[in-house]
Amino acid sequence: MTTYTMQRDQSDQSLEEEEIRERRGASILLKGKSLACGRPLDDPLSCYEDPYDRYGDPEYLAIGGQGACLRLERKKDQKLLVCKLTTPVEDGEVPREVEILRDILPRHDRIIQVHDLLVTRWSTQTYFDYFTGGDLSNFIDNYVMYEEVVPESFIWHALLQLAEAVAFLHYGLDRLSERPTPLNWVKVIHRDIKPDNILLRAPDGSDTNLQSVWNVCLATPETPEASLAADCWAVGAVVHAMALGGEPPLDDLPPEYADNPKVWARLPHARRVWPISPHYTTELEDCMFGALTFDKSKRFTALQILTAAVDHFEKTNPVHEKIPNWAYKSSFW
Repeated sequence: MTTYTMQRDQSDQSLEEEEIRERRGASILLKGKSLACGRPLDDPLSCYEDPYDRYGDPEYLAIGGQGACLRLERKKDQKLLVCKLTTPVEDGEVPREVEILRDILPRHDRIIQVHDLLVTRWSTQTYFDYFTGGDLSNFIDNYVMYEEVVPESFIWHALLQLAEAVAFLHYGLDRLSERPTPLNWVKVIHRDIKPDNILLRAPDGSDTNLQSVWNVCLATPETPEASLAADCWAVGAVVHAMALGGEPPLDDLPPEYADNPKVWARLPHARRVWPISPHYTTELEDCMFGALTFDKSKRFTALQILTAAVDHFEKTNPVHEKIPNWAYKSSFW
């Protein structure tokens, strides 16, 4: 059994200044322009600008509470990217999530990469990888619609990669590379781990390796508030959603929270956690309940979740079940 702990290498592995300069060099802030947004983001194509002619014609993908998304092709290498348009920031200011991804975190295979940043007159445009499999929420909804059960092998694989990402954010542990964990790691709390923010690469028929076919990647980490334990609860809720078609439902609203239902909804003990057997093994259920433990002092850490997932793969070498094409339909990414 492989156990991941917080032991750290004595060498300082903080991000090299040269790599930071390289990332910042790929980002251009269009200063000197008026950032008073005169156009609504519900018309994203009219807000989009490409002053340096780097990209092909954009295609509308989706709009949400934090902005709109366009899909486009980078001309220099024909790579498909997603451009996220949000309300313009102050002149020269970099959005916090972009600062963390671009300037603070070393690159990691499980965390989405920022390719470019443009601040225009109408919007802030951040360019990310395009994921052919959409997000995990869409994937789960399709399984519910087809009245099918998400294969346990997929859940374990998704859990392993999600735990790899969260352990990296929390502790700097990168089991995908040989670089040691830095002594002075700055903990990053995601704050918004949920199926909508987990992106998938759909199989293309040319690769049977699960890591390539079912590549899970966290969307942008947010400003470090909340707690590490809350992130781990969210990981358990993602497993619950994959196994049962939804995150743990809210329990009845107590009288003392009658005037503050949103406060109640944010409390871990407000949600009713359901068992996932007999469709799944007790091993998966125990790992999920470990992450969904109400007492945060007893709740699994990201390292414990990662240890459980790695131990499962080492012991069982699970058979990789084929995922049907309909599971990836109607994706935004």
